[in-house]
Amino acid sequence: MRKNIFHITPIGKGYNIGNFAISFSVRAWIKKIHPSSNIITIPAFGDQSCGLTKSIIHQANQSDSSILVGGGNLIENGELNVDVNALESLQVPLVLFSLSRGDIYNNNLELSRRTDVMPDDTIKALHHYADASIARDEATNNYYKSIGINNSVMGACPTIFMNEWFDDKFHHIHDQDGVSYISVRNPGQMNIPLKQQLMIPKLITDTYAMLKEQGHKNVMMLCHDQRDISFAESVDGIGYHYTSDIYEYLSLIKKARIIVSLRVHSSLPAAALKTPFINISYDQRGVSLMRSIGLENWDINLIHCDNVMHEIGNRLRSLDSIDIKHNKNVDLWNELNQLQFEAISLL
Repeated sequence: MRKNIFHITPIGKGYNIGNFAISFSVRAWIKKIHPSSNIITIPAFGDQSCGLTKSIIHQANQSDSSILVGGGNLIENGELNVDVNALESLQVPLVLFSLSRGDIYNNNLELSRRTDVMPDDTIKALHHYADASIARDEATNNYYKSIGINNSVMGACPTIFMNEWFDDKFHHIHDQDGVSYISVRNPGQMNIPLKQQLMIPKLITDTYAMLKEQGHKNVMMLCHDQRDISFAESVDGIGYHYTSDIYEYLSLIKKARIIVSLRVHSSLPAAALKTPFINISYDQRGVSLMRSIGLENWDINLIHCDNVMHEIGNRLRSLDSIDIKHNKNVDLWNELNQLQFEAISLL
């Protein structure tokens, strides 16, 4: 009998390609383990047809459909509808997959709670009814444990295994070989103090100049979100690319010469596809995620680094050390792969 699986996934404003990359990886995992399943996509946030509402839970019960929630930042940014009362009636498997809950830097450059984070009681209720929970990073998993949740494990993001789903049938952009990308985010969408937001344009132009000086002939900005486009338009002298097509996006990542990234969902697919990258984190989730996959020493913390451009230069000179498949991280990544496999198998 063909199995139905409800996949509750972030869509969000701006059509963020990072969310599409996560969703693509989750669906690939499901098809690998449950090849004959029907995957029913449900937005995480919106009306009664979105998220874990009474309507969705009723439909899942009636059709004997498993539910997977994730991955993404659904817990930390309040973009998951949850009807706690309806959860009490849940009769089918529920897996929380690669969710994150992280703090942001305040004006004193200290980590502080977001204003839109999911309430602890709701987080605990989700886990009470979940058959498995994969926390995306160590900070999220540690927070779960601090509020009394004991049925979660740290399993990272499924996009680190993008190489398993990528093949030659992907759409290719034949005139974009060897482009060096600066993966950007609109500073107005970054949850960092205003002073640090105002530094972002210069960081982008300085990185562009450094790449040019080191022989990168074709350097462009890569936008993840439609809201990045207005920022990219404001940066003189640097072209940009945006796509909401996951196949085109992954082709760009695969064929890039290098990616200097303010977006973890440029960095993680790049790591999986063995494209050289430099990641710049600016909140707890980014810092913790890079640490959780064994790349803490490769990450640059925008908030606490004394000289970001100096660190970018250092990494440009030592790119050979980031080959994931030939360093000490391979055992860790194999363990994370097994944890994700086990979670999906419960559906």
